[in-house]
Amino acid sequence: MASELNGSDSKIVPALVLGSGITALGVARSLGRENIPVFYPCHGGDIVSHSRWVRQISASLDRFSGPKQLTAFLKGLPFEKMVLFPCSDSWARTVARLDSDMLGRFPSSLTSFENIDMLSDKSRFAKVLHQTGLPHPRTILLEAESDLESLSDGLFESAFLKPARSQEFFAHFQVKAFGVHSRIEAISRFREIQKAGFAAMLQEYIPGPATHHYFIDGFVDRFARVCARFARQRLRMYPPDFGNSTYMISVPLKEISEAVATVDRLLSSIRFRGIFSTELKYDRRDGLFKILEVNARPWWFIEFATTSGVNVCRLAYEDALGMWVQPIEDYDVGNRCLHPYYDRYSFLQLYRGHQLTIGSWLKSWWGAKQPEFCWDDPLPALWDFFSIILSRLRRICGMRTGKA
Repeated sequence: MASELNGSDSKIVPALVLGSGITALGVARSLGRENIPVFYPCHGGDIVSHSRWVRQISASLDRFSGPKQLTAFLKGLPFEKMVLFPCSDSWARTVARLDSDMLGRFPSSLTSFENIDMLSDKSRFAKVLHQTGLPHPRTILLEAESDLESLSDGLFESAFLKPARSQEFFAHFQVKAFGVHSRIEAISRFREIQKAGFAAMLQEYIPGPATHHYFIDGFVDRFARVCARFARQRLRMYPPDFGNSTYMISVPLKEISEAVATVDRLLSSIRFRGIFSTELKYDRRDGLFKILEVNARPWWFIEFATTSGVNVCRLAYEDALGMWVQPIEDYDVGNRCLHPYYDRYSFLQLYRGHQLTIGSWLKSWWGAKQPEFCWDDPLPALWDFFSIILSRLRRICGMRTGKA
């Protein structure tokens, strides 16, 4: 169980993790294994609080706090200095808006608020990609239903509607986007999105399997040096078209050198700083790797990068404290990572489509890393497993008693 807050019990500047779930857990483990004290505000039973490397701060902090709330919280902490690690778009925006005095005491290696806001707003991001001429799917920003009515029929044969801000959209609809195949379907979905209060755009769907998705993750220091890159290829995903990775493998940078060059051009053009994760998809129609999105913060599988030899959390920690960052030039290729909970859904779909056998699926699990379970820190995964079982038992009992 995580230890409790105990003032300044170390001469090493501690880190404060802001966020939840496997992203925050991955950051905590990446720092903890480097002997950096990691603190975490209580969030009422999040898996992060059960990590052996996390020390809980008894005062809770609402996960949707703004700069004022975060400032008040930080002022009450018994530390002269802490390095902040925002693990979500909302936390990144909040930290980026702290005043200079607070950032002096609670630094973070983070890009500007303007960049964070632009990268998390898919409509603004699409404009930047168009202006810079970087490869990306054709995207049409929608302001009214009439924008869809003026487009040619061919555009709807392979397209989808996606939100301007994906995290809020996913929380509401439980999907990243809506695939459409006709103008009528697009208009119907657009009305649904508008009614929920979201801005949307129509984007070309790049054909190809999950294996055409690649990710380039890394870190850029305060001198605009790209100090680390880590490439991974998606092998399975769920849902199949607009979902998240459930199984992946680390690949050599030279295998996707054109994609690396594209990402470097983007980071340079916006003067980026900090941790990043970029998703691209290979388009076999023209041979280009096209940028889909960029996260200006830690991502779900950040611990996979760490265990493969690319600890961007350590680099961000050093950069935030004004230390010289030694670039990471190499990493382990061929490492695999899967998310057990979601990969079972991916398997069921592939199995029904005769694309994956039970034996091949089980074999793929052998030796693969996981974002929750690891032998040197098993409690978060065990706690989450029993929480899921308990939740389902309660649901079953509720159904039987008519209280569901």
